[in-house]
Amino acid sequence: SLDQFSQRADFEGYRIYISISERDEDFVLVTSHDIENYDRWEYHHGFFRWELRGQPYDIRTLKAMYGENFNPLEYFDHDHIITVYNETLGDYEGFYFTRHDWNQSDYRDTTGIHKVYPDQPYPSTFDLDSAAMFYPDELTEEGELKYFEYRYVLRDLLISMPYYISVTTFDHGYPERQLSPQETSPTTNAIKELAQNSATIVEDNILDVYVYPNPYRVDANYDERFEGWEYPDRPKEYNRALNFGNLPHKCTIRIFSLDGDLIREIHHDKDPGDPMSSYEKWDMISRNTQYVVGGIYYYSVESRFGTQVGKFVIIR
Repeated sequence: SLDQFSQRADFEGYRIYISISERDEDFVLVTSHDIENYDRWEYHHGFFRWELRGQPYDIRTLKAMYGENFNPLEYFDHDHIITVYNETLGDYEGFYFTRHDWNQSDYRDTTGIHKVYPDQPYPSTFDLDSAAMFYPDELTEEGELKYFEYRYVLRDLLISMPYYISVTTFDHGYPERQLSPQETSPTTNAIKELAQNSATIVEDNILDVYVYPNPYRVDANYDERFEGWEYPDRPKEYNRALNFGNLPHKCTIRIFSLDGDLIREIHHDKDPGDPMSSYEKWDMISRNTQYVVGGIYYYSVESRFGTQVGKFVIIR
């Protein structure tokens, strides 16, 4: 769509943010991918100063204007300019260039935002039904166009910590009018995610269910960036939780005392594509709405893949 100020298509790039809460101020920039483009500075003889005029120039446009071997970084300030003859003015003009934003645009760099299929040609059609019929090799297994598939790998995440991940888009602003780039808010499309196996992986490989923290220690101060820190005004008992991982997307969790009494039954039913499909938590409250006491507990996880049994300990 056209920018409401410049009335031009001014898409610049994408950014990825991460946070441990949904608050806008907690989101941290992880990486950015933007078009390789440059601001062109021109000398204003009336005001005796260098000024930005017009929109940023992408590298392809600059090479078309100044030659295939043109490198704007060789002309980076008023002491290093390129001189061009302007036939309309009948005089020479001088310009220099500065990067616009980060200019991170290498789609093959797998440490950044990169193409999943870097050698995939431009789509023959944007109609997915037509592509499935006539150009099936251009589609992923999910039926999306390979050309537009991108990936970024977040590393060194804690499996016990939920994260909020957001992808934003931004434009290149309007430098000539001193308007900074406009960007969507990270909170607009943030998704809560865990760095754990998806339910699909769990089910395909029949992975073992696990519980954490195990043992659960009431005196362990889990509220320090682990549980309930988002709600500091709540009593600690309201924030306590045991977490189940490697769950099938649909299953029933039953928790028993050492004597075999049913303490709680939890029905876990998520869409397989849900980021939390293999995860569930128990608030450590019994089916009689009482806080559970310390001791050894057994659990069973029943699904169409069978039944798994385990145990955990609560230390008060």
